[in-house]
Amino acid sequence: MNDIKCSRKHAPQILAIFNEAIATSTALWDYEPRPASSMDAWFDAKERAGYPLSASLTTPTTSSHSEAMVHTGRGRPTIFC
Repeated sequence: MNDIKCSRKHAPQILAIFNEAIATSTALWDYEPRPASSMDAWFDAKERAGYPLSASLTTPTTSSHSEAMVHTGRGRPTIFC
């Protein structure tokens, strides 16, 4: 696995992971896909709380949608896709 520190530039990939988990699992309590606009508030909450944000990639970062584990600290569940 390739561990990386995530930033707002990774928002589209993180959103894709969230929305795939929403559609195919019970990992999140969401019932509808999250809109792109939700990512700003998501990053704001992590930054305010001082939570680290990293991902462990299992496919190359050039992929539009990498399989990943997104580690977000407390406040929201960790996503394993």
